[in-house]
Amino acid sequence: MVHFDVMRLQYEKRIGELERQVLECSQMLQQLKEDTVVMDLDEQKPVSYVQTETHLCWQFDMHEFPLHNIRVELRDRRVKLRAYHDLGDQYEEVSRQFELPEHANTVLSAKLGITGILTIQAPIRIQAD
Repeated sequence: MVHFDVMRLQYEKRIGELERQVLECSQMLQQLKEDTVVMDLDEQKPVSYVQTETHLCWQFDMHEFPLHNIRVELRDRRVKLRAYHDLGDQYEEVSRQFELPEHANTVLSAKLGITGILTIQAPIRIQAD
Protein backbone atom coordinates (compact mmCIF):
# COMPACT_ATOMS: atom_id res chain seq x y z
CA MET A 1 0.00 0.00 0.00
CA VAL A 2 2.86 2.37 0.80
CA HIS A 3 4.27 1.88 -2.67
CA PHE A 4 0.98 3.06 -4.24
CA ASP A 5 0.89 6.20 -2.05
CA VAL A 6 4.45 7.12 -3.07
CA MET A 7 3.60 6.62 -6.76
CA ARG A 8 0.44 8.68 -6.40
CA LEU A 9 2.37 11.57 -4.84
CA GLN A 10 4.94 11.45 -7.65
CA TYR A 11 2.22 11.47 -10.31
CA GLU A 12 0.31 14.26 -8.60
CA LYS A 13 3.49 16.34 -8.55
CA ARG A 14 4.08 15.63 -12.26
CA ILE A 15 0.43 16.43 -13.10
CA GLY A 16 0.80 19.75 -11.29
CA GLU A 17 3.93 20.51 -13.34
CA LEU A 18 2.15 19.63 -16.58
CA GLU A 19 -0.84 21.81 -15.68
CA ARG A 20 1.52 24.73 -14.99
CA GLN A 21 3.29 24.18 -18.34
CA VAL A 22 -0.04 24.05 -20.21
CA LEU A 23 -1.09 27.32 -18.55
CA GLU A 24 2.21 28.99 -19.48
CA CYS A 25 1.90 27.74 -23.06
CA SER A 26 -1.67 29.00 -23.26
CA GLN A 27 -0.58 32.42 -22.02
CA MET A 28 2.23 32.54 -24.59
CA LEU A 29 -0.18 31.61 -27.40
CA GLN A 30 -2.63 34.29 -26.28
CA GLN A 31 0.17 36.87 -26.31
CA LEU A 32 1.23 35.70 -29.79
CA LYS A 33 -2.37 36.00 -30.97
CA GLU A 34 -2.57 39.53 -29.60
CA ASP A 35 0.72 40.40 -31.33
CA THR A 36 -0.57 39.21 -34.70
CA VAL A 37 -3.54 41.55 -34.94
CA VAL A 38 -3.78 44.98 -36.50
CA MET A 39 -6.87 47.18 -36.44
CA ASP A 40 -9.08 47.68 -39.48
CA LEU A 41 -9.06 51.47 -39.73
CA ASP A 42 -12.43 51.54 -41.55
CA GLU A 43 -14.43 49.27 -39.27
CA GLN A 44 -12.34 49.50 -36.08
CA LYS A 45 -12.13 45.75 -35.69
CA PRO A 46 -9.11 43.43 -35.63
CA VAL A 47 -7.48 42.07 -38.79
CA SER A 48 -5.37 39.02 -38.01
CA TYR A 49 -2.25 38.00 -39.83
CA VAL A 50 0.04 35.00 -39.86
CA GLN A 51 3.75 35.48 -39.36
CA THR A 52 6.19 33.05 -40.94
CA GLU A 53 9.97 33.23 -40.65
CA THR A 54 10.16 35.60 -43.61
CA HIS A 55 6.72 37.19 -44.18
CA LEU A 56 3.54 38.55 -42.68
CA CYS A 57 0.42 37.27 -44.45
CA TRP A 58 -3.15 38.54 -44.45
CA GLN A 59 -5.98 36.60 -46.11
CA PHE A 60 -9.35 37.87 -47.25
CA ASP A 61 -12.23 35.97 -48.86
CA MET A 62 -12.85 37.72 -52.20
CA HIS A 63 -14.62 34.89 -54.03
CA GLU A 64 -17.63 37.13 -54.79
CA PHE A 65 -15.54 39.80 -56.51
CA PRO A 66 -14.08 39.75 -60.02
CA LEU A 67 -10.31 40.16 -60.13
CA HIS A 68 -10.52 43.44 -62.05
CA ASN A 69 -12.67 44.92 -59.22
CA ILE A 70 -10.14 44.21 -56.45
CA ARG A 71 -7.56 46.85 -55.62
CA VAL A 72 -4.73 46.79 -53.06
CA GLU A 73 -2.81 50.01 -52.38
CA LEU A 74 -0.02 50.97 -50.01
CA ARG A 75 0.54 54.54 -48.89
CA ASP A 76 2.56 55.61 -45.85
CA ARG A 77 2.56 52.06 -44.37
CA ARG A 78 -1.23 51.95 -44.69
CA VAL A 79 -2.67 49.06 -46.71
CA LYS A 80 -5.99 49.74 -48.41
CA LEU A 81 -8.05 46.91 -49.87
CA ARG A 82 -11.14 47.78 -51.87
CA ALA A 83 -13.37 45.46 -53.87
CA TYR A 84 -16.79 45.74 -55.47
CA HIS A 85 -19.14 43.96 -57.80
CA ASP A 86 -22.14 45.31 -59.65
CA LEU A 87 -24.84 42.87 -60.69
CA GLY A 88 -27.25 45.46 -62.06
CA ASP A 89 -29.82 45.39 -59.28
CA GLN A 90 -27.23 44.63 -56.58
CA TYR A 91 -24.03 46.45 -55.71
CA GLU A 92 -21.63 45.33 -53.02
CA GLU A 93 -18.45 47.01 -51.89
CA VAL A 94 -15.94 46.10 -49.19
CA SER A 95 -13.13 48.18 -47.83
CA ARG A 96 -10.36 47.21 -45.42
CA GLN A 97 -7.60 49.48 -44.23
CA PHE A 98 -4.80 48.72 -41.79
CA GLU A 99 -1.33 49.87 -40.81
CA LEU A 100 1.62 47.59 -41.44
CA PRO A 101 3.34 46.51 -38.22
CA GLU A 102 6.71 48.16 -37.61
CA HIS A 103 8.63 44.95 -38.38
CA ALA A 104 7.07 44.64 -41.86
CA ASN A 105 8.78 45.80 -45.03
CA THR A 106 6.71 47.96 -47.37
CA VAL A 107 7.23 45.73 -50.42
CA LEU A 108 3.84 44.01 -50.74
CA SER A 109 2.64 41.19 -52.93
CA ALA A 110 -0.99 40.22 -53.46
CA LYS A 111 -2.25 37.00 -55.02
CA LEU A 112 -5.78 35.80 -55.62
CA GLY A 113 -6.06 32.01 -55.37
CA ILE A 114 -8.47 29.90 -57.40
CA THR A 115 -10.71 29.55 -54.32
CA GLY A 116 -11.09 33.35 -54.15
CA ILE A 117 -8.79 33.88 -51.19
CA LEU A 118 -6.70 37.02 -51.55
CA THR A 119 -3.33 36.75 -49.82
CA ILE A 120 -1.37 39.91 -49.11
CA GLN A 121 2.25 39.39 -48.04
CA ALA A 122 4.87 41.73 -46.63
CA PRO A 123 8.43 40.59 -45.98
CA ILE A 124 9.70 40.93 -42.44
CA ARG A 125 12.17 43.77 -42.16
CA ILE A 126 15.71 42.59 -41.47
CA GLN A 127 17.03 44.24 -38.32
CA ALA A 128 20.50 45.74 -38.49
CA ASP A 129 22.47 44.88 -35.36
